[in-house]
Amino acid sequence: MNIPYTWNDDHGYMFKWVVIVAGFASAVLFITIIYYAR
Repeated sequence: MNIPYTWNDDHGYMFKWVVIVAGFASAVLFITIIYYAR
């Protein structure tokens, strides 16, 4: 029972960082497109 809980907790931690990095990359890409579109 300890292994799935540890994996789930670690997965949630990694998932949070993946969302942060993906959101940051998406924002940078969006700003770049808007900058070159003007």
